Amino acid sequence: MKTSDERRRKIDDWFSARREALLGDLSRLIAVRSVAGAPAPGAPYGVGARAALDLSSEILASLSLKSALFEDCMIYADVQGSDGTEPILGLLVHSDTVTAGEGWQSDPFAMNIRDGRIFGRGAMDNKGPAVAAMYALACARDISGGLSRGARILVGSAEELGCVDIARYLEKHSPPEYTIAPDAYYPLVNVEKGRYCQHFSRLREPESATARVLELSGGGTANIVPSLASALIIGVSKADVDALCAEYSQKTGAKISAAEAKSGVEVTVCGTPSHASRPEDGVNAQTALLPLLSALPLSDCDSTHAIRALAELFPHGQHSGAALGIDAADPVTGALTLCFSVLTLDSTGLSAAFDARTSQSSDILELPGIVGQKLAAHGFSAGEYTRTMCHAVPEDSPLVNSLLDIYEQYTGNPGYTLALGGTTYVHNIPGGVAFGCEEPGVDHHIHGADEFIGLDTLFRTAKMLAAAVLSICG
Repeated sequence: MKTSDERRRKIDDWFSARREALLGDLSRLIAVRSVAGAPAPGAPYGVGARAALDLSSEILASLSLKSALFEDCMIYADVQGSDGTEPILGLLVHSDTVTAGEGWQSDPFAMNIRDGRIFGRGAMDNKGPAVAAMYALACARDISGGLSRGARILVGSAEELGCVDIARYLEKHSPPEYTIAPDAYYPLVNVEKGRYCQHFSRLREPESATARVLELSGGGTANIVPSLASALIIGVSKADVDALCAEYSQKTGAKISAAEAKSGVEVTVCGTPSHASRPEDGVNAQTALLPLLSALPLSDCDSTHAIRALAELFPHGQHSGAALGIDAADPVTGALTLCFSVLTLDSTGLSAAFDARTSQSSDILELPGIVGQKLAAHGFSAGEYTRTMCHAVPEDSPLVNSLLDIYEQYTGNPGYTLALGGTTYVHNIPGGVAFGCEEPGVDHHIHGADEFIGLDTLFRTAKMLAAAVLSICG
């Protein structure tokens, strides 16, 4: 449905009259240090996260939107429709943030506007969009003269902890038919891959072989491509290792060097980090190290066998999972991608994990069974795993069509859908899509120093969300 010129004018006028109020509310919300903390009475995710919820409730009240508290972890507020039924549309946002970190040009917990941008922790993820959504719902209510179908805004406090808040909410409440989360990218995300994260290990007795890998350290976080890895080797000469360093630096694209250390030789590998959902964007230091170690004249012992098995199961540069027998692809979600991301080896054995982003065609596969058999055949024991199925909303969904029309009208740019390797706040909500707020080709420094949202982006988002409520709820 096209947004009429008259409706757009009313939306513009409504926000023009409340511009300073919206910015003031965002400033107050950014000032709340809503990073997850220790549980406290009435604050399951910490007092900061709860404080941001309470302030969000105050902001909604100032807009004449009465909120309700759900299990101390979310609030929600409705605009009733004239049909008297449950809300058909949900706006899902969150008021918690990651830690501030270092390197900011200004106080991360004091909103700072410069060069047309709003800086502060949460400015983009997700306090700016959250305040925009609150005002959007009030705008739609005010200029409509009464919605035909109801709409609900939900504000969470634990999205950064893995969306455990919305998971709790969905155990007790059915979601609206349509849900919008302004917590990803423009134009619109309607497809999200699944995730399969598998831990595995190999235990052994202490070894006494002459030439062996004494210690190996790779990545420690499952969803990050490891940028550093190192190994301490005994019983080999530095000259032998140096020759392989040059060879495998060229083969892998990593920077590999060797140095005398303790009673042996230490190999250090520097790669390039990236998110595990985009392993092709990085250079995995961990998988670059394994073939080098496998090529050394090491003793015939368990640590050597384990390292060579890992090099076979996780070939450097292969992101498809083919060596594990789990490669799969389909036209909607694309191909499965895999990142071998965690690895440590010491005198007692090794522990490791990989992170795979799965396709729809992977969802029908018994991935843990396939992987468990493959690991066992190479002497490893599969441990705990987590698995999430794909999320996809058809491109011809009324919500998708409406949002893309609105996007084109307000930006003048073509609207199109996106598929993500990662997951968003609506991943487990049928009919849910992510709509903004990161602009195409712009690095908004999400989770980094100097996180920002453009003033134009903030207010355009608020107006588009108001238009969406009016389009869906009439």
